[in-house]
Amino acid sequence: MPKPKTGGRKKGTPNAKTKTLEELMRGKSPLQFLLETMRDETKELFIRLDCGKAAAPYLHSRKAQQVEVSGKDGGPIELSWVES
Repeated sequence: MPKPKTGGRKKGTPNAKTKTLEELMRGKSPLQFLLETMRDETKELFIRLDCGKAAAPYLHSRKAQQVEVSGKDGGPIELSWVES
């Protein structure tokens, strides 16, 4: 039979890193936090750039790849209509 846990941090108690992160975010969504940090000119440039990169996929869609469509042997596409 396993021994019960004794000592140490109680279950659910946040560690220092989690506490700091919660204080920084102050109830904001992660996207709001990233955008606010990105726009804060007092922060270092590399931090602002990383926040911008992380937020970009949520705000801007990627351009679709162009797909070239051609007919047989690279020629034009042949269309035919079938009446039902």
